[in-house]
Amino acid sequence: MTEYYQTENRRQHPRVQAPIYCWLKRLAVRSESDRLPLIDVSLGGMRVHLYQEVKMNDILEMELLLPNNTVLQCTARVAWLSPLPVWASTKYDVGFQFVQMPTEALKCLARTLGQEAWLE
Repeated sequence: MTEYYQTENRRQHPRVQAPIYCWLKRLAVRSESDRLPLIDVSLGGMRVHLYQEVKMNDILEMELLLPNNTVLQCTARVAWLSPLPVWASTKYDVGFQFVQMPTEALKCLARTLGQEAWLE
Protein backbone atom coordinates (compact mmCIF):
# COMPACT_ATOMS: atom_id res chain seq x y z
CA MET A 1 0.00 0.00 0.00
CA THR A 2 1.35 3.38 -0.95
CA GLU A 3 0.68 6.23 1.46
CA TYR A 4 1.67 9.80 0.89
CA TYR A 5 0.65 13.19 2.16
CA GLN A 6 2.17 16.01 0.12
CA THR A 7 2.01 19.53 1.43
CA GLU A 8 5.05 21.41 0.17
CA ASN A 9 4.48 21.11 -3.59
CA ARG A 10 0.85 21.16 -4.66
CA ARG A 11 1.72 20.43 -8.30
CA GLN A 12 4.28 17.66 -8.03
CA HIS A 13 2.54 15.69 -10.80
CA PRO A 14 1.11 17.10 -14.04
CA ARG A 15 -2.67 17.27 -14.34
CA VAL A 16 -4.36 15.38 -17.15
CA GLN A 17 -7.87 15.48 -18.51
CA ALA A 18 -8.89 11.86 -18.96
CA PRO A 19 -12.22 9.99 -19.17
CA ILE A 20 -12.03 8.80 -15.56
CA TYR A 21 -14.97 8.72 -13.16
CA CYS A 22 -15.26 8.33 -9.40
CA TRP A 23 -17.75 7.13 -6.83
CA LEU A 24 -17.64 8.39 -3.27
CA LYS A 25 -18.06 5.39 -0.98
CA ARG A 26 -19.94 7.32 1.70
CA LEU A 27 -22.98 7.34 -0.58
CA ALA A 28 -25.23 4.46 0.43
CA VAL A 29 -25.99 3.29 -3.10
CA ARG A 30 -23.59 3.22 -6.03
CA SER A 31 -25.38 3.67 -9.32
CA GLU A 32 -24.50 4.89 -12.80
CA SER A 33 -26.00 8.28 -11.94
CA ASP A 34 -23.67 8.62 -8.90
CA ARG A 35 -20.63 8.32 -11.17
CA LEU A 36 -18.80 11.66 -11.21
CA PRO A 37 -16.56 12.66 -14.13
CA LEU A 38 -13.18 13.99 -13.08
CA ILE A 39 -12.32 17.49 -14.25
CA ASP A 40 -8.64 16.55 -14.17
CA VAL A 41 -6.42 14.02 -12.43
CA SER A 42 -2.77 13.41 -11.61
CA LEU A 43 -0.84 10.85 -9.61
CA GLY A 44 -1.20 13.18 -6.63
CA GLY A 45 -4.92 13.88 -6.72
CA MET A 46 -7.97 14.90 -8.70
CA ARG A 47 -10.53 17.63 -9.22
CA VAL A 48 -14.25 16.94 -9.37
CA HIS A 49 -17.54 18.81 -9.12
CA LEU A 50 -19.76 17.58 -6.28
CA TYR A 51 -23.39 17.95 -5.26
CA GLN A 52 -22.59 16.83 -1.71
CA GLU A 53 -21.09 19.19 0.82
CA VAL A 54 -17.61 18.30 2.06
CA LYS A 55 -15.29 20.08 4.44
CA MET A 56 -11.61 20.93 4.21
CA ASN A 57 -9.41 17.98 5.19
CA ASP A 58 -12.30 15.47 5.08
CA ILE A 59 -10.91 12.03 4.28
CA LEU A 60 -13.06 10.03 1.87
CA GLU A 61 -12.83 6.54 0.45
CA MET A 62 -13.60 6.35 -3.24
CA GLU A 63 -13.39 4.24 -6.34
CA LEU A 64 -11.98 5.43 -9.65
CA LEU A 65 -13.33 3.96 -12.88
CA LEU A 66 -10.69 3.99 -15.61
CA PRO A 67 -11.45 4.03 -19.38
CA ASN A 68 -10.73 0.26 -19.60
CA ASN A 69 -13.37 -0.36 -16.86
CA THR A 70 -10.76 -1.10 -14.18
CA VAL A 71 -11.90 0.07 -10.74
CA LEU A 72 -9.25 1.43 -8.37
CA GLN A 73 -9.73 1.88 -4.62
CA CYS A 74 -8.23 4.92 -2.92
CA THR A 75 -8.52 7.32 -0.02
CA ALA A 76 -8.31 11.05 -0.60
CA ARG A 77 -8.31 14.25 1.45
CA VAL A 78 -10.21 17.41 0.54
CA ALA A 79 -7.29 19.73 -0.24
CA TRP A 80 -9.38 22.69 -1.40
CA LEU A 81 -12.96 23.51 -2.27
CA SER A 82 -14.85 26.33 -3.84
CA PRO A 83 -18.59 26.90 -4.18
CA LEU A 84 -19.79 27.06 -7.75
CA PRO A 85 -22.19 29.72 -9.04
CA VAL A 86 -25.90 29.13 -8.35
CA TRP A 87 -26.53 28.50 -12.06
CA ALA A 88 -24.02 25.60 -12.16
CA SER A 89 -25.31 22.03 -12.36
CA THR A 90 -23.33 21.06 -9.22
CA LYS A 91 -22.56 22.91 -6.00
CA TYR A 92 -18.83 22.54 -5.32
CA ASP A 93 -15.53 22.46 -7.17
CA VAL A 94 -13.30 20.18 -5.06
CA GLY A 95 -9.64 19.24 -5.19
CA PHE A 96 -8.71 15.91 -3.61
CA GLN A 97 -5.23 14.79 -2.65
CA PHE A 98 -4.66 11.04 -2.73
CA VAL A 99 -3.46 9.92 0.69
CA GLN A 100 -3.67 6.16 0.28
CA MET A 101 -3.73 3.96 -2.80
CA PRO A 102 -2.54 0.39 -3.26
CA THR A 103 0.76 0.29 -5.15
CA GLU A 104 -0.71 -1.69 -8.04
CA ALA A 105 -3.59 0.80 -8.34
CA LEU A 106 -1.12 3.69 -8.47
CA LYS A 107 0.84 1.91 -11.22
CA CYS A 108 -2.38 1.31 -13.16
CA LEU A 109 -3.35 4.98 -12.86
CA ALA A 110 0.15 6.01 -13.99
CA ARG A 111 -0.14 3.80 -17.10
CA THR A 112 -3.57 5.26 -17.86
CA LEU A 113 -2.22 8.81 -17.57
CA GLY A 114 0.99 8.03 -19.47
CA GLN A 115 3.01 8.96 -16.37
CA GLU A 116 4.89 5.75 -15.57
CA ALA A 117 8.18 7.70 -15.41
CA TRP A 118 6.95 9.52 -12.28
CA LEU A 119 7.00 6.24 -10.36
CA GLU A 120 10.65 5.43 -11.07
